[in-house]
Amino acid sequence: MAEVRGVDGACLLNSASFSVTNWTYEGSITLQEITTIGSTDKSYKPTTRDGSGTLVCTFNASDASQKVLVDMLLSSNTPGLVLLQLYQDQTSSDQLYFSAYVSNVSLPEGANDMTIMTASFQKTGNLYLVPTT
Repeated sequence: MAEVRGVDGACLLNSASFSVTNWTYEGSITLQEITTIGSTDKSYKPTTRDGSGTLVCTFNASDASQKVLVDMLLSSNTPGLVLLQLYQDQTSSDQLYFSAYVSNVSLPEGANDMTIMTASFQKTGNLYLVPTT
């Protein structure tokens, strides 16, 4: 398993967007056979099968869309599906881009203004690296 860390990004769901201040992603790459039927030579491509990590986000309780999202994540027994855009640093435009289920959301007791939120995530679907253009 490879681990990637970063210090910038965004967690998006519908109209809610959180500033990600710190994150880790741990994933594995495996080879998937893609041999054409009838071919005598086997062909493979690398794929990202598993991936999970942690997020540290800035939460603004006065932002209505953020509050709705956090309330949903805190009150549900089911992890919430979000779109993550994660950058390795604040000057990079290269990003990891994927859907993930967010769980284990933690906020300080009585948070009613700008505060730090922590959460875990599990990647689902494809992982994209969007390089600088």
